[in-house]
Amino acid sequence: MTRSEELLGMLAKAERSLRSARLLAADGSFDFAASRAYYAAFYAMEAALLVHNVEAATHTGVIGEFSKLFFKTEIFPKELSKTIGNLFRERQTADYEYIAAISLAEAEADCVGAELVLAHVREYLTKQGFLSR
Repeated sequence: MTRSEELLGMLAKAERSLRSARLLAADGSFDFAASRAYYAAFYAMEAALLVHNVEAATHTGVIGEFSKLFFKTEIFPKELSKTIGNLFRERQTADYEYIAAISLAEAEADCVGAELVLAHVREYLTKQGFLSR
């Protein structure tokens, strides 16, 4: 598989995860929606790292490398960092807590946040010539 194919596959998976998150939220599965929203952002972050030949073995590693490359250099707005942090925390709650609940409002906010991350990554990759318009 070429790097270009891998990049497109990551972004396609991010899009599918976001669609799934929205469907799950509409169905009342707010915890699963929050988890899928996070993964949409996660796959987008991995795609952005791929074009810089950066890999990380853990979720916190991906977030840390993404932060170094895109927030510390001010390529992406710092507010997006807070969005990613919130998505990560909500995914932790959604995936590992049995009592704590994710609300409809939180699941919807997670979907919006993931969409924002994905949009920033797509725009960046397009401007850098890795994606066609």
